[in-house]
Amino acid sequence: VQLKPYQSVVRALVTDNPDENFVAIYRQQLERMRSEYDMQRLLYGDWEAMPEAKNPFAHQYDKLLHEKPVKFDPFKQLYISIDFNLNPFAVTFWHFYQDARGYNFEGVDEAEIAQRSIPAMIDLNKMKYGPYLHQVILTGDAMGKARNISEKDNASHYLQLQRGLGLSTHQIKVSSNPSHENSRSDVNDLLWQTKQPNTRYFFSMNPDTMPNTCRDFRNVQCDATGAIMKGNRKDLNQRGDFCDCGRYFLHLTARPILLRLRR
Repeated sequence: VQLKPYQSVVRALVTDNPDENFVAIYRQQLERMRSEYDMQRLLYGDWEAMPEAKNPFAHQYDKLLHEKPVKFDPFKQLYISIDFNLNPFAVTFWHFYQDARGYNFEGVDEAEIAQRSIPAMIDLNKMKYGPYLHQVILTGDAMGKARNISEKDNASHYLQLQRGLGLSTHQIKVSSNPSHENSRSDVNDLLWQTKQPNTRYFFSMNPDTMPNTCRDFRNVQCDATGAIMKGNRKDLNQRGDFCDCGRYFLHLTARPILLRLRR
């Protein structure tokens, strides 16, 4: 909003009102609202709050449990997961490792490029994690395996990334894209496992370094068939690009473990 010269904005909460009786009555009314979204906006003044998903993709996701300040550790395996969408061209960074307590899936970073530029994605990865690229695993959208006729040798996106980042063929691990339904089952199975007493499965993402991925896991919705809703690119909750990056990472790392667990 462009304010006119004679206009200004004064931010205030209901608790700033000097009339204590009014505050008590109005606050009581607001606290009775069933919608957490409305309460966050009207009572606490959080205008960046997002409405609750009616049919969330990650229905087992718990912000208090799954969002933690995990950080990149140079001594742990780094996974890079990419979604080859045009805008944004999204990439996420993860750790997956096993220790004495069990299996750990940690989201440590994310980034995006406005347009799908492979050279820009190569530069971004070099800038962020150049010294550690010799030990990364690159995964993501299977569409990136398609041959690219704009390249002289029809090199796929993954082959271009492999060359630009100096990776070996063994560092590229991409399978067919999982269906939304199967992926949803796997993701929520893992999230549910993390809630169990004496669990050996731990999933967490850093909300400070992965705000878009955390938002997607909280808000991306599915239709009646279980497919992710992506009809409106203007709606952040119907993009799901960072959610897709997370799905591809978990399809590679968590699915084999979950399949053994189900037997």
